[in-house]
Amino acid sequence: MRWELCHHLDREKFPVAQFKLDQSMLKLNEAYPPVLTIRRDPEASTGNMSHIQIGWPQLPPTASQTQYDVLRQWLKDCDAEHLECSRQKPTHLPTRLMHLKGQGRSTISLYETQPTDAFEYIALSHPWGKGPHFRTTLANVEAHRKGIGFEALPATFRHAVVVTRELGIDYLWIDSVCIIQGEGGDFNQEAKRMEDVFSSAFCVLAASSARGQNDGFLNPRSHARQHLTFDRIGGLPKFFLGPFMDNFNQDVLEAPLSRRGWVLQERALARRTIYFTDSQTYWECGKTVRCETLTRMDNKLVSFLGDAHFPSKLSNESTSRGEKILFYEGLYSLYTRLEFTRISDRPIAIAGLEKRLIRDLKAHGGFGVFDDGRSLLQRSLLWRRGREVTALTRIDPDPSSVSVPTWSWMAYDGGVDYLDLPLGGVHWLPSTEAIQSPWASEGTDTWHTDDGKESVELEACARPFAAAPGSRGLTTHDEIMIVYDNPNMMNREDGDLMCVVVGSARNKGSIEEDMVHYVLVIALSQGLSYAEDGRQRYERVGVGRMKGKFLDLKSPAQTVVVR
Repeated sequence: MRWELCHHLDREKFPVAQFKLDQSMLKLNEAYPPVLTIRRDPEASTGNMSHIQIGWPQLPPTASQTQYDVLRQWLKDCDAEHLECSRQKPTHLPTRLMHLKGQGRSTISLYETQPTDAFEYIALSHPWGKGPHFRTTLANVEAHRKGIGFEALPATFRHAVVVTRELGIDYLWIDSVCIIQGEGGDFNQEAKRMEDVFSSAFCVLAASSARGQNDGFLNPRSHARQHLTFDRIGGLPKFFLGPFMDNFNQDVLEAPLSRRGWVLQERALARRTIYFTDSQTYWECGKTVRCETLTRMDNKLVSFLGDAHFPSKLSNESTSRGEKILFYEGLYSLYTRLEFTRISDRPIAIAGLEKRLIRDLKAHGGFGVFDDGRSLLQRSLLWRRGREVTALTRIDPDPSSVSVPTWSWMAYDGGVDYLDLPLGGVHWLPSTEAIQSPWASEGTDTWHTDDGKESVELEACARPFAAAPGSRGLTTHDEIMIVYDNPNMMNREDGDLMCVVVGSARNKGSIEEDMVHYVLVIALSQGLSYAEDGRQRYERVGVGRMKGKFLDLKSPAQTVVVR
């Protein structure tokens, strides 16, 4: 087995192969992941092998009672031992659930929950894949209430029904079945309830191995696991040597399902999730990650997203302000690179997470922007087009949803990052000199989950600036850097472009012309160019930094509206 591993090794890069034992794992030339795993017989007494991980030489067959026993034990252990994974508030049932009734395959119906109902349900996280899709619409909702044939369900849904029944739960939530889809449906209303749907579920089943509704996730494993058995003399417990396969990062985090925009929220909001992957089944809760091989890991791998009450670590006093900022910036940068069947879902597919971020940051906000009365508003507005992205594209708004302002990354298709700003190294201008928070006079904490359709506008102090155009949508050298959301904006007339200074580098003793300023770049709106009060209306077109010599800092700033 070791020879086979060495056979595939890059001989030029690794002329010598060295195996090192690390607890129950063998690493090749100190690299991660490990290449081999040592396991001891789970049925044997511990003896002097307590440092060796227990495990089976072969995984149980999919959809076998042994596999279901493992899943049931995971849930039982979490219920009994993990106080941090217990519910912090009463269960809020979804509007509709699939009632699985008895064990009969044809006894499934769409059930409208009642205020007095109190029972457990399981939620499914799955990829829709290519159509046609099985879904509930106004045309068939009455038929679904009367009954849904088990065989009429696509494979992924059938498998979810089977697992839910094996876990002793009678109710199952699947988005395409329990939300009325299409014209006249209630998707926009139900999308606002995703926080409760996933956080209140008994557990979540994640169909990580599926590419669509028809793939299923209880399919037979493609190959048997190679292993060597070592029988020891004197009645000592035997142990097994086999390929390393407990790769949560590769099997779960890099799986096609995890590239879906909606799934980031589903994973973070769930208290605990069972992932069905091509190689094995995994368990994740706020305390641990467990593998079907019987390996148990601390949940340091998944940090904030594995938090059973996401994002409680943001309100932890031991988490610094800088860590909180880097966390939400990293979360949003990741989210903007995920995939959507409908790109117009981008503002709402993270609404549940944003509600919690606003709460735990003790801030107001919406549309990916926060305002805590200190500096979060300015910082969160300074997002930029990702370095690998040629141009950000405006998303055509959904007429039935709220209009997303141009100063939010939610209005665009494409990955974004944030300006690299020194933590504690920026003097942020007060709102009277830069940007007036749109939440300053509002009682609500968030905007985009409201029912309103009108765009939210910022009041800003704008100034002219002078900068020679560069290439690829970048104007950059040591004294100035501007990143345009779309390089075509560089061709606008000079008079159309203005900037809003939101902060300056803390350089004591610097003269005004050499001071570095952080700015939003705005342009005259190509739609309605004046607000109701007669002020000019602008749109965001970029972001950057520049020295004071490029700005007209002596003339009074012009008060404008940025929509």
